[in-house]
Amino acid sequence: MKFVRVVGILMLSAAFGCGEYNREAVESNNQGMQLLRANRYADAREKFQRASEEDRRFDQPLYNLALSYIRQKDWNNAVDALSRAISRNPNSADYHYQLGNAHYMIATAPENAENAQGASHLEQAKTAFTQALQKNNRLWMAQMRLGQIAELLDNPQDALRAYTDCINITPRAYAAYVRLARIYRDHGRYDEALQVLREGLNLAVPGTSERGQMYNVMGLTHLRQSQRPQAIEAFRHAVEADTRLVSSLFSLGMTYAELPDGRAQALLYLGQFVAARGGDAPAEYLAQATAKIAELQTAQ
Repeated sequence: MKFVRVVGILMLSAAFGCGEYNREAVESNNQGMQLLRANRYADAREKFQRASEEDRRFDQPLYNLALSYIRQKDWNNAVDALSRAISRNPNSADYHYQLGNAHYMIATAPENAENAQGASHLEQAKTAFTQALQKNNRLWMAQMRLGQIAELLDNPQDALRAYTDCINITPRAYAAYVRLARIYRDHGRYDEALQVLREGLNLAVPGTSERGQMYNVMGLTHLRQSQRPQAIEAFRHAVEADTRLVSSLFSLGMTYAELPDGRAQALLYLGQFVAARGGDAPAEYLAQATAKIAELQTAQ
């Protein structure tokens, strides 16, 4: 839906661009947009390429060409098309953002996660997002991506700054609260982590998946402080907020298992976790849950 909205805006721009750009180029671009909306990607690309050649000042066909590749997750060709669009219009924040995102997706692909190619694309993504923010400092998603890149580069201070800036731009960027709190928690700054999560929960409307994630991180933060009752309450809220957040069932069960009178509840939640086959939790959690259930049943 996001790309459809962008496409509509570009069609309108092209229609009003007849006086500025070659008429044939505008017509080819509009034909490409119609084909793109019909998911006829190869045909759309042919029109966009033709439009870009019919008027070499016209940057939108190249951006639209990139969008056609983005829809099919062809990130390398998207990078090429976006770089060409930027060479014609270096002042578009959207072009730089999409370029950064394409580089980011290449860098974080499993086959590139730990090689030199991935590291190179990560640096190029960082540069593109920074340039996007220089053109438009309200692009909160660029700040979010900069935070993720900083985490991947093991630079928590830059990540903290990026996520904080993201929240300042858009207080309802709920995922930023989750990531910011995790960093505080992992560095022993528990009070700050809990403060961030409470602020996020005050804003996140019921039904958003981030509410469950916030409660889950809250529960894990309380566990770091050996505050089991508070952790249990947070994990329960996490499961209620997002039933897909199966990892909270594991945390609930394992926390109850540590309480003298928590055996029944531990069996209940760990059983639900196993029935869900571990869901979103790391694979090894399933084996741990199964072993804990056997231990609790043996102690009956």
